[in-house]
Amino acid sequence: MARPQVITKEMLLKYGVNFVQKYGFKNISSRKVANEFGISTQPIYNCFKNMADYKEEIVDFIYNNIFDKELKKKYNENPIINDSIAFVRFGEKNPKLYLAMFIEGTSNNRKVFLDDLENYYEMIKKYPEYSDVSNDFIENIHMKSWIITNGLVASSLSGLRKYSTEELTIMFEEMIRITFENPNHIKLDK
Repeated sequence: MARPQVITKEMLLKYGVNFVQKYGFKNISSRKVANEFGISTQPIYNCFKNMADYKEEIVDFIYNNIFDKELKKKYNENPIINDSIAFVRFGEKNPKLYLAMFIEGTSNNRKVFLDDLENYYEMIKKYPEYSDVSNDFIENIHMKSWIITNGLVASSLSGLRKYSTEELTIMFEEMIRITFENPNHIKLDK
């Protein structure tokens, strides 16, 4: 008799990511994931409190294992520009994962935003040109970058326009210049 396969939490997260890449985040359910990968729903509920917990962990997994790899690619020496271009490229390469992380409304969307802000604090303070900027400046530039990058990804995914790395670099250089010249802070409701 064949030994039953042990289905781990990591396997279930990978199944969830694969499902999202194929069908989108809005279509995910325990039954659909189980049917897609030939398993029962029991392992899902053994590893996760409920479907909402499973979805949140899928988003975390995408952020920490796929999105993070894109952020490590080198597009520009300036960390703000590099991070912003990497964000756009992630969205273009992984439209369904992008939607899952940033648009489709898990309770993790705010957590992803705040985690990204924490990364910004660390990243910017290490860059010599920005070593003495205030936290308000970092929050301001992060919010502007977040808004602009999401807009660029949306226009790219809708087929309106694709952007070269050079074009993106120019846009983000301009955003940084304007923020230094006019540091009015865009407040985040925390």
